[in-house]
Order: sequence, then structure tokens, then C-alpha cells
Amino acid sequence: MNFRGNRRQNNGMGLGSGGTCVCPICHTTIPHKQGSPCYQEVCPNCGAKMSRSSRAGQTGVNNTKTASTRRIAKIDIDTCIGCRKCISACPIGAIEMVNGKAHIIADKCRGCMVCTSSCPVQAIS
Repeated sequence: MNFRGNRRQNNGMGLGSGGTCVCPICHTTIPHKQGSPCYQEVCPNCGAKMSRSSRAGQTGVNNTKTASTRRIAKIDIDTCIGCRKCISACPIGAIEMVNGKAHIIADKCRGCMVCTSSCPVQAIS
């Protein structure tokens, strides 16, 4: 007789509708949808694939980081060529052009770092 799943440990997988899905990039949390693996969900803030929180009912990581702990993208203005690709890549509109160079709006940046891969000259870190 096959009893697959009976020995499944409570490691954050197969926990039903409880728990949350957590973004590994910007730490945004969304409620888990039963029957839909978290990795099939997309973060509403940065577009990354979500992952499952470790326990059912866990509230996840706090999405309201303080300015001192929040990671903010930095642009090297000497390297920036003003191509604007980072502006269209930023999912929350935290980049603007200032004097022909990209500029991060620190109050809006959530640290998802999606912009870094869009820069053709690696001016964003």
C-alpha cells in the first residue's frame, strides 16, 4: 500500500491555504492560495517569483523597512549613458531623469534591484 505524503514534514510545503508567499528580493508578502505553488506567483512590487514562508500562519517578513535598513539602488552617474531602460524596468517608478542621467528616488525605491539587470553599462548597483 502506498501512503505518499503521510511522512511529509511541516517544512513550509503542502500546508494548505494557511501561511504566506514571500518575495525573496523585496520581502513583500501575499496570502498563500491553496492549490497554487508560491513559485508560480509573481511579486506585485518587483516581479520576482515568490517563495513559501516557513510556517503556516507566519506573517512573513515585515514589508515596511526603515530607511536605515532598506536597500536602495545606486547609480554611477559617470557611467550612466541616459538610455532610460532602467526607468521602464522599475516596477514602482522610483527612477527619474535628472540632467540626462538616471536618478533613484530614495523614498520610493523598495530595493528590488530589478533595474540593475536592465542597465546595458552596469551603472546601477
